[in-house]
Formats: sequence, C-alpha cells, structure tokens
Amino acid sequence: VNATPLLPGQSVAFQAGGVWREQLTVPSSGSAGHPITFTSYGSGALPLISAAVVVSGLWNAGSNIWEKTGVTTQPPLVIISSTLGTLKTSRASCTSPGNWYWVSGTLSVYATSDPSGLVEVGARTSAIDVNAQSYITIDGIHVTGATGGDVNPSYFGGGISVPLNSSHVIIQNVTSENNRNYDVLVVGSDHVLIQYNTFGSVVGNGTTYGDAICVWGYTSWDNVNGYVGVSPSTNVNIEHNVVSGTFGRQGIAPLNIDGGNVSDNTITYCGMGTAIDIEPDYLWTINNLAVSRNHIASGCSGVDRNISASPYSTAILTNVTISDNQLLVSNPVMGLYLASTGGTNVASGNTISNIGTGIGIVVDPGTWTISNNVVGGNGSGRGMYIGNGDITRPTVSTISGNTVFGLLYGIEVMGGTGAVTATI
Repeated sequence: VNATPLLPGQSVAFQAGGVWREQLTVPSSGSAGHPITFTSYGSGALPLISAAVVVSGLWNAGSNIWEKTGVTTQPPLVIISSTLGTLKTSRASCTSPGNWYWVSGTLSVYATSDPSGLVEVGARTSAIDVNAQSYITIDGIHVTGATGGDVNPSYFGGGISVPLNSSHVIIQNVTSENNRNYDVLVVGSDHVLIQYNTFGSVVGNGTTYGDAICVWGYTSWDNVNGYVGVSPSTNVNIEHNVVSGTFGRQGIAPLNIDGGNVSDNTITYCGMGTAIDIEPDYLWTINNLAVSRNHIASGCSGVDRNISASPYSTAILTNVTISDNQLLVSNPVMGLYLASTGGTNVASGNTISNIGTGIGIVVDPGTWTISNNVVGGNGSGRGMYIGNGDITRPTVSTISGNTVFGLLYGIEVMGGTGAVTATI
C-alpha cells in the first residue's frame, strides 16, 4: 500500500482480525468530496496495524523473570499480553506481571509462565503516518506499538501521526493504545476531525510527553534562539472520544490551535498532568476554542487538574469557552484552572463535584466570566479561588449565578504579586 499511488475516492480495506506489523504511510491525497479512505471489512476484531515486533525465545531466569539476550538497545516501550508494560529501575524490582527492565543487551520481563510470543517491543515511529496528505479518512482500524519521536522538538510520530501541512483528515472509529508519546499527534495541520475513537494507555518520555491526543502547531527549532517560526493548527475538532488508561502526561492536549472544539468526550484519566490541557507555551497560540459537554473522572494521585487553560511564557490564550462539562474531582488539586492573555473567555454551566481539600475553580491570572457553575464537595476545600501570581497580567473576573456548597470556603479573592479585580 505504501508504494501504491491511490486516486481520490479510492479505499483500502484491511480484513477484520488481521495483523500487519509495519508502518502504513499514506502515499497520496484525495480531493474535496473524494477522500482516500483506509478502513476494514468483514466481521470480528478491528484489523491491527502494529508498530511493534514480537519477542520470542525468552528463557526462564528464575523468580518469574524471563529474559531475552541480544536486545542491543533499550526498547522505547514494551507491551506484555496486550498491556503496556512498566519499566522498572532494576531487574530485582520486577515483581509483578507487566514489569520489565533492560540492561547491557538483556530484556527482563516478569511473568508467571513463559511469555514468548506475548511480548512486543516498539520498533517504528508510527503505526499510521498521514504523510502530509490531504482529504484522508482513517476509519475502523486498531493501532498500537508506536515509539513516537525523539528529537528536539519531538513533533512527529505516535500511533497515528498527522504531520505538518496535512489537511482535511478524519480519524474515526479507531482504537489507538499502548503507544509511546502519543496515541494521535497533529502538527501544523488544517481541518482535522477526531471522533468516535477509543484511546488507551500511553507511556511518556519522562514528564514531557505521553498524551492520548496532542495538537501542536508548526514549530521549528533553532539551537541559538529555541522555538521559532510558529503557526497553529487550525479547525481541529475532537469529539465523542473515549479516553481511558494511564498516561505519561495529559489526556487531551490542545496546545496550539486557532479554531476548533473539544466536546462530548468521556475521559477516565490517570496521569501526571491534566485530563484536558489547554496549554500554549513559547510562541504558541490558543484562540477560538470551545471545550464543552465533556465527562471527566480522574482516579490517581498524580492528576493535577481536570481542565486547565494556562498560557506559559510568551504564549497567547484568547477567546476560550469552557461550558457544560461534568467533572468528578477525586484526586486533583483543581477542577478548572483558568488563565488567559486577553479576549473573551467564559466558564459556564460546568458541574464540579466531589471536591475534598482541593479547589473547584481557580483564576490566576486572566480575564474570565464565570457563571452558572455548580461546585460541590464534602471537605475543607474552596469553591473558587481568584488570585494573581503574575505582575505582567491582571486578574479580572466577573462571577455570577454560581452555586457552591459543602466546602469550607465559597469564593476566596486573594491578592498576589499582580492586580486582582473581581465583580461578584
């Protein structure tokens, strides 16, 4: 398929239940009204495109440790019995199924019986690479085992990669899981629709990557000046997806978008960051983004926030609406964290529940209208906290029509290093 020129309107169908251990690289573009479609046929499990290779011939090293020699470099990820393995710090610390360790050319895996044929190591950057093509539909395929990119900036690779200058791409009815860095990565692309997919666990690269869905703009890297030449992805819509598993960083991460929405997604999140992270950095931009009707339940101690809108450094965040989301706050410090650099920003109609010692809504700093939210809990936490730790930007908040109950503090307005104005 990779070497076959395809014409607009043509389809490539993979048989249900089949397995392809290679990278699918889209060879050509469709046209308006005539996309090139990659899909499945037949009954049974979705066809699997795996970027991983199978490891067999492991030998019993004792204490339920099985080993394979001749693995010359440390694997970027290991999948054991179709579950993302956990890299341990030593061979001795491999004490539970799914644990693995590598040193000096030897891969060690914990298993109670011979895992040969059930162990996979990531071997290719992506399972599917859209390859800067246009009018492409990916429908009903299972992808796994991608290693992601490892350069600075690491803006390529993942289960499905939508690289710079791709456009009019639809990803739907896909299962993407057990990848490194990203299940889906979109970079500097236009008109991308990601809908009705299921996303599973992603291993990160330290604390810097590990997202189910990540959307960057175009960013070039200069060793002297850092990130230069930035332009956002445009018209990106992320809708009706299920995100469930353990992630190295974020669940859904729109980081550089002008125009789009994140809506009607169900996220059961366990990671080291935020379920939905609207977080431009450097010279990046978030503008005209709607985040609505998402259902989020977070369930591990590493989670910091359910939804965060937080520009860093010289980034721009304007005209964001966060509305009608259902947030179950079990472990995070905050339900909503809101900051901005200008424009009209609104948080309304959200329900934030189960707050203990945390905070329902934080504004610090930025201009936000906060209305008709319901914030509740059963502990010593705060319903809302309005503050400012940035001397360069004021906090200006208009707060009305909200309901706060079951917490020690309702609305707390605090000073800081920057100016704070709150109309309640």
